[in-house]
Amino acid sequence: MGGDGGGEKLTAWWGLVLAGVGLIVVGILALLAYSYWGWEGRIESAAVISPLLGAMFIVWGLGRGARQAARRLRARH
Repeated sequence: MGGDGGGEKLTAWWGLVLAGVGLIVVGILALLAYSYWGWEGRIESAAVISPLLGAMFIVWGLGRGARQAARRLRARH
């Protein structure tokens, strides 16, 4: 089948999805820290920006994985 090159490509899109999930978690934790301890400043921007960036990374990773799957299916036929 693929070899080492195929595994690296799969890792790339999975890595994007995991990074997106991590950013969403950071955003939620920042929101909780802001609401519980009243931290202001950078924590507010992390609570707003991190989930948006996380969603962008997830969509980007899933799109990348779908394109790779489509290429593999076309290569089979």
